[in-house]
Amino acid sequence: FEETQLKPSFIKEVAELGQTMEMMKVTINKFIKLISSLASEQDLDILIQNITKETMLISQSDAALIYLLDETDDKLKANFLCDSNDKKTDVTKLSALRLSDADDLLSDNEKFNGSIIELNKSSQNKLTPLLTLLSVDTVTSIVLPLKNRNDEIIGLLCLVFNQSKQEVQASNI
Repeated sequence: FEETQLKPSFIKEVAELGQTMEMMKVTINKFIKLISSLASEQDLDILIQNITKETMLISQSDAALIYLLDETDDKLKANFLCDSNDKKTDVTKLSALRLSDADDLLSDNEKFNGSIIELNKSSQNKLTPLLTLLSVDTVTSIVLPLKNRNDEIIGLLCLVFNQSKQEVQASNI
């Protein structure tokens, strides 16, 4: 992919198609590199961190948080939080979530298997402490369930955007 150069066009639609193809090329290259690194990684924690970081980059979110199920007490615990500055943040300040909390977070939208949540300091939401960790007043988060083969929730992926809910919905992420 890296050797093919597209020539600029004066036709608007052709130029837009060229830009889209270039973006797809970059994304495919990222996926290929990610697959290669995943195949060689033996440490599960590092694997989860790499996947979370790459998901944040591909989705163009400002941060990503992953909760994973702790089978000893059936709670989802914050595992890893990264931001666009590649800063790893201590997630021990985030409280564990019960599976019913996860259901509440995901019940916002019937159209897709997840929800879009706008958070601010006055929000009554289990994810509100995320604002303090990220040092922001308002964010929009896309919350997606992570499920096993039996369709059971084993985690949550939260993609965080420093945009309003309407801007995130309009961007068709």
